[in-house]
Amino acid sequence: MDIERKKLLFIDSREAYRNIFSELLHEAGYDVRVSSSASEALKTVLSERFDLVISDTGSLGLDGIVLYLKTIDKKPEMKTRFLFVTGGHREDAKAREILIRLDRGFIVRPFGMNELLKNISALTGQTAEAAPEFRERFENRRSEKRFKWEEDCRISDNGTKKDIALATTVDISKNGLRLRYLGAPIEPETVIDIDIKHLKVSSRGVVAWSAPEGVSEAVSGLRLLDPVDVSSLLTVIQSGRSRSASY
Repeated sequence: MDIERKKLLFIDSREAYRNIFSELLHEAGYDVRVSSSASEALKTVLSERFDLVISDTGSLGLDGIVLYLKTIDKKPEMKTRFLFVTGGHREDAKAREILIRLDRGFIVRPFGMNELLKNISALTGQTAEAAPEFRERFENRRSEKRFKWEEDCRISDNGTKKDIALATTVDISKNGLRLRYLGAPIEPETVIDIDIKHLKVSSRGVVAWSAPEGVSEAVSGLRLLDPVDVSSLLTVIQSGRSRSASY
């Protein structure tokens, strides 16, 4: 018997974030709509039925909270169907304070997909059990065969397309990649574009974790949104081609 998908509305002003989270949540078994602003979202949530609204106060500011208040004024049943995402910085403190006073749940960036799904499950009653392929792709990735490969690669912000750093790959698998680079650790959940010349890999990835390494370097683990062809990887790796690339 088919399991009815819970309907979510994800609101964020940043296109890259809307794209990535709608894709991930869809793969987790949810029916996902997106909106880029609080005003647009209000029209949508008042005209359609949603099991949960996910609103990022970081990109919308207090407009996300105003959206909540206007929604429950018209549709009181939505009072317990909002989940807020907020940052941990000082400028986000006001939003967190208001949410605490309103007794509304929120999660603080950076967070992992497991934490997000746990909160969604608690509020909707649907878990990623509705999509076994999601668990295989995101929860069990550490069991994938990883290939050690050191090569210079270019990484850039998926939204602005600006270069972040010249990085070096550490290892790669069908759905994952580890990078080492100069500079501060990249914030988890950042969506980046990756170009690995000799492996002929051009993909998008979400930073799952980051950590400093030594005095001036950092290392990050990525979830690839565009899985790579393992057979092609093996062909290139076994050929023993040069592992340095000129950018």
